[in-house]
Amino acid sequence: MADHEASTADGKTFKLIAPSRDDVVEWVASAWSDLTADTIANGFKGVIKERSEKDDDVALLQIDHVVERLNNLGLLDKEVGEVAKDQDYVDCVVNSIKYAGV
Repeated sequence: MADHEASTADGKTFKLIAPSRDDVVEWVASAWSDLTADTIANGFKGVIKERSEKDDDVALLQIDHVVERLNNLGLLDKEVGEVAKDQDYVDCVVNSIKYAGV
């Protein structure tokens, strides 16, 4: 802001410079670190709901469709190993929300 005011006073054209990636990451990390776990969990409250058998059936149909499409395109990795429990991102998020008491 000071640079803008100084350039205006001198009659020079102010040129806006995009922030560096490091600056943006720092801003985002700082904003997230200011939030409590409960605040973050409450933000997902309406998105994550109790599962039902119907939801599971629909998900399986969708997964089967995606797998079939990937296979038809020759993009299916036939040598995928199992995901380690500590690396399952979705389960980690869901469990952290349950832990936060949401």
